[in-house]
Amino acid sequence: MEKESKKSTKVRVVKKYAETFKKHVVSEIESGLLSQSEASKEYGVPRQTINEWVDRYGTIEKQFIEVVMKDQKDKIAQLESEIADLHIKLGVYDCMMKRMGDEYGFTLKKNINSEELEIIDKKTGKVLRKFAK
Repeated sequence: MEKESKKSTKVRVVKKYAETFKKHVVSEIESGLLSQSEASKEYGVPRQTINEWVDRYGTIEKQFIEVVMKDQKDKIAQLESEIADLHIKLGVYDCMMKRMGDEYGFTLKKNINSEELEIIDKKTGKVLRKFAK
């Protein structure tokens, strides 16, 4: 008696869906009518396939990326504007310090390592006054 060997062969079924159908399913997901799981059950399409459709045909994530980038551009523009204002202020302060030194004979010295500001007499080099923050 011979043994019969049964080989099981799996047949892979590939379903093709119309592009309009894919876009319809994605629009229902994006509008909130169905979740991806609900759409999978309702239309009999694997969830992974629906996820691929959302990635390909969806618009919500693309809108989110644009909003983030717009916010970043706005923040960069704001910071550039603040830097320009600070450069103007620095120029004014430098001009004031030079003029004060020329007219009154003393300069201001800021100690970088501390929060002290000193007024120094140009002729004698003596500290006239110290300010602590």
